Amino acid sequence: PTLFERAEESGVRSVAILHPRYRDSEFTRAVLRGASFTGAADAGARGTALAHVLADPGPALIYYYVPDLDVAGHAKGMASAEWIAALEAFDAELAAAAALLGPRDGLLVTADHGMVDVPSHAHRIPRAELLDGVRHVAGEPRCLQLHLEPGTDADGLAERWRASEGRRAWIATRAEAVAAGWFGSVDAEVLPRIGEMLVAARGDHAYYADPDDRARGMIGQHGSLTSAELAVPLLRYGAFAA
Repeated sequence: PTLFERAEESGVRSVAILHPRYRDSEFTRAVLRGASFTGAADAGARGTALAHVLADPGPALIYYYVPDLDVAGHAKGMASAEWIAALEAFDAELAAAAALLGPRDGLLVTADHGMVDVPSHAHRIPRAELLDGVRHVAGEPRCLQLHLEPGTDADGLAERWRASEGRRAWIATRAEAVAAGWFGSVDAEVLPRIGEMLVAARGDHAYYADPDDRARGMIGQHGSLTSAELAVPLLRYGAFAA
């Protein structure tokens, strides 16, 4: 059960306010299941939807998603004028949302990840021997998850990666990453979904098994273990600020 399904069981209605394009996505069905979907394409529509939900009587759990910073960061990078403009616009939208809060309403503001700008000269294309025995490449360019062919020695492959990329990435086998707490507590049924070997980029590097990967067009990226990607803010407003 999702948080919203559990809220419903407790008699608290849930509303998700986000762009209409996310209405039928698999992610929405997986994560926001149990919330009433309200499509809102921009700051004005989101603010109007929030005001309507807050005006209705009774307790409510509201999910309010602003994608603009993420979109600008991926497309243009965090050092761009476009990202700064999106940040200023979000600051204004947040102020307007906080102004709608009643005396018993609280607002928590957070993000799902940080971001690193990856310049084109930091793109890394692994040599063929580093992909020998790799069946599937999953994960993110900032943290590859390598799923291996049956019989491939994960420890041996990890050593080859460390010899080549150890200064540019943290290299770990699945067992090493789980033991180090990269994924927190891992249930047995989830374990096979993690790659047998992982490559988590340091600095501003990113890894592409395919030189023609369309992801090479993204400037802002995330998925690795740097503080820029892992340090996420939590701001509290209204009844939650005390």
